[in-house]
Amino acid sequence: MQLLRMAVRNVFRNKRRTWLTASVIAVGIAGMGVLSNFYQGEFEQMIDSTIRSQTGHMKVQAPGYAKEARTLPLDLAIDQPMALLEKIEKMPEVDFVAPHIRFGSMLSNGERTLAMRIQAVDPNREALLNYLNQKIVEGKYLTGGNQILVGKKLAKDLKVKTGGTLTLIANTSQGGMNAADLKIAGIFASGSNQFDESTVIIPLDQAQNLLYMQDQATELTVFLKNRTDSALVQQKVEALGRHEVQTWQEMNKDLMGMMKMAKASQGIMSAILFLIAIFSIVNTMTMSVTERTREIGTMMAMGTYRREIVGLFLCEGGVLGTLGAAFGTLLGGCISAYFAIVGVRVSGVQSMNIGLGDVIYSAFNPSTFLTYFLLGVFVTTLAAAYPALLASRLKPVKAL
Repeated sequence: MQLLRMAVRNVFRNKRRTWLTASVIAVGIAGMGVLSNFYQGEFEQMIDSTIRSQTGHMKVQAPGYAKEARTLPLDLAIDQPMALLEKIEKMPEVDFVAPHIRFGSMLSNGERTLAMRIQAVDPNREALLNYLNQKIVEGKYLTGGNQILVGKKLAKDLKVKTGGTLTLIANTSQGGMNAADLKIAGIFASGSNQFDESTVIIPLDQAQNLLYMQDQATELTVFLKNRTDSALVQQKVEALGRHEVQTWQEMNKDLMGMMKMAKASQGIMSAILFLIAIFSIVNTMTMSVTERTREIGTMMAMGTYRREIVGLFLCEGGVLGTLGAAFGTLLGGCISAYFAIVGVRVSGVQSMNIGLGDVIYSAFNPSTFLTYFLLGVFVTTLAAAYPALLASRLKPVKAL
């Protein structure tokens, strides 16, 4: 305790140098914490956007469908999907399940014809997701029948508006061709330009009639109450019958890989900031040893042990580290909390064709700052070891 009191007094002998060093440590801790929380918030939004707009937490498909998924086959479909859907929804981890039919088609406005991906949904069940129905910028969401939703960019390219008519031409499940005139119920803006210009949404019953797929679906998209339960629910669904079940992690390997790369880059930046803090501490403590050579010699001459000299300088490093880390934690926490509420306004950021919207929100995870605080104190205390050894090796007579 006496060493700690002496360390506090010694640290504040040169207040300007102390606050300058503490500021360097504080900026490093705050920077690492804010960066870590911002990355976490961005990736949480990316994962949430991907799950809600594309993959769900899990997809249940007929055997062999995943291998041929790029071709959007209609001959590999789930028969009587509602019976399976009801069994899955009884699982306590499941929030709800939405049946889909995905297929390729030609879409025409009478003057221009485009190849298009069609996503057929049950409007009532899809509304439980509360996603695409919130992205309608003109008109209204699907109610059923011969309706269609188109993306904002596609509507602009085809020069169509709500209330207009588009013709859908598709190969049926039996190999023939069929067509339907669909009324544009609404125009959406998902935030992903690729999705908005290449995918349109129609009611499930309309697709089943058009494709001759009554009581069939190409997939069941499962939404969970907690996405960490995906592996457990996957096992349960596989036990219900012969189906292919993919979790959101398996369907988003590119995204997961990008997250790992981002964490690696974040680790490198954190290491650089820690190195700056370490050199700052070493420099400050070495200057202190040089300035206090006579004092150290006097202490040794009066019987102070070398290990006590080492302990004193380690305590001084710890006090500096605690001071800087505390201010850094407070500063970083306030910044992260602010951006977690207000967010960073950008212009429709996209990553890997995933729309993140106009605002990216930081996460606010206090445990992140606690980790960096403890790490900061430990590293700065450790950084004081070299100057402490220099001080302990001084010869009393020479020092005096």
